[in-house]
Amino acid sequence: MLGSNWLWNRVTYRWIVSAPAACLFGFASVLICLVTAFWFGAMTPGDSVSIRQQVLWGSLGVFGPLSIIFLWTGMRRFQEFREVRDPELVGRSKLIRFLLSIGIWYGAMIYYLLVYLPARRRSETESLGGYVS
Repeated sequence: MLGSNWLWNRVTYRWIVSAPAACLFGFASVLICLVTAFWFGAMTPGDSVSIRQQVLWGSLGVFGPLSIIFLWTGMRRFQEFREVRDPELVGRSKLIRFLLSIGIWYGAMIYYLLVYLPARRRSETESLGGYVS
């Protein structure tokens, strides 16, 4: 069966804590904020929309919801890697997974800011040799 598990099972911890992954997760967070603003009417296309604006709005409509899935599954996968690396986190991970499911994309954004980024900074200073690959 092909799906997100097929993709995320091929992702290593080294990639998840890499600079490109952090940038992509950050960009996904920005897109989620823009999509949320559009859904609640804070941003509207207006009456006269040029071709360039139509492409931008269309791109936001396509990549915004995809970024929700990307960020949520990426943060969930990062939490799984943390559990393997530190078995003491298993008890807290149930709460974290619950919060990720309740907040869906907002929970994933908070997790990205409060857990992922600090852990990534620590991993930059440590050797990656002991991490799960």
